[in-house]
Amino acid sequence: MIYILLTVLASTAMAAIFKITEGKDLNRNFITSVNYLAAVFVSFAFVIRANLEINLGIDAFQSFFSELSMVLQGGIFSTLSISIYALLLGAFAGILYFVGLIAMQISVRNYGAGISGMFSRAGMIIPILLSIVLWSEIPSPFQWIGIFLAIVGVLVANLQPEAAKKFTIRLTLMLQFITGGLSALISKTFQIYGIIEYRNFFLLIVFGSAFIISAIYTYKTPKTWGKAELIAGILVGVFNQLTATFLLLALNSLPAPIVYPMTSAGSIIFVNIMGIAIFKEKIKKHELIAIGLTIIAVIILS
Repeated sequence: MIYILLTVLASTAMAAIFKITEGKDLNRNFITSVNYLAAVFVSFAFVIRANLEINLGIDAFQSFFSELSMVLQGGIFSTLSISIYALLLGAFAGILYFVGLIAMQISVRNYGAGISGMFSRAGMIIPILLSIVLWSEIPSPFQWIGIFLAIVGVLVANLQPEAAKKFTIRLTLMLQFITGGLSALISKTFQIYGIIEYRNFFLLIVFGSAFIISAIYTYKTPKTWGKAELIAGILVGVFNQLTATFLLLALNSLPAPIVYPMTSAGSIIFVNIMGIAIFKEKIKKHELIAIGLTIIAVIILS
């Protein structure tokens, strides 16, 4: 349960940084690229510290493909093939990270932060349902109540009643839902078939892949940047990496149908507390309802 709390705290720290920079004319693309680069450095430092044996040679590829059938029957990849597994899975996850981020930026601009946030959070339904189907991580009847309340709380918290009246489904919103859900599912997939000690190498590939795409995109859309963007990007990147690390550790000790609702619900509670205490924000009626639902859900799930 401690890793769920750490995931929520790191995620809340990221939200705080974005809140501080909100309304300022900053180069968001540059911040995104620096964020991924900072996450790469943090992941690399953890890999060096863990003294992992990384093998990307031909023998590792051969071992990976020879072990596939065994892994699909319930095993895990060996230390020889785990690096290839992390490389392939992480590269795909990095692409999803970047596509989801661009989709979110477009959705926020076109439909508002509330609807956009709702679709991002709703993506957790994908890993929850597939974890039940693929890996038989079936919650108890009492836990089902908590999961339902958590999902409802997440959706209500991100709902903008005014925007909902004229809301229609758009491609970018569906991309947010799909990429967010698949990204979470990939983390779970690595935890299931991989070696948890190699989590930081997996994240190194994830953030490295996302950084390469983001850097190219930033280069193609030139805009000035300064110290504020650099500092914000580094801080976001550090907490981004920690969020992903703690989430993997949480998934290693608890079922996905418990982890994803609790991290999402917990983030809502902490972000709203931060908004009231630090930024003097006023809580809207539907947000208060959402907080109440998520608190009940967290109590049930824990």
